[in-house]
Amino acid sequence: MPYLILVPMPQHGNLKVNKMHSPRYTLECEDLTPSQANVLLWLAEGKTQREIASAFSVSHKTIEIHLRFAKERLGARTPAEALAICFSRGYMKERLLVTGG
Repeated sequence: MPYLILVPMPQHGNLKVNKMHSPRYTLECEDLTPSQANVLLWLAEGKTQREIASAFSVSHKTIEIHLRFAKERLGARTPAEALAICFSRGYMKERLLVTGG
């Protein structure tokens, strides 16, 4: 059964968020771990791997590894191709924002 990724949370997978707003996308893909999905979500927001590493208080290498395995699982060669696959297959969708009023 696929799971839905919404970030940030105090802890999500192996990555703990310490400073980022909520992404405008959700990612639902049973082929990816929560940490791999988080990295792709923040890349879709335009964050660099170093910014993601800093926000999650992990090393740049950790983010690189999550991204490498995400690309392998999706059959992508580049981060941009991984994001394109997520969008084209419907894994990544814009999150609906509900406002009061």
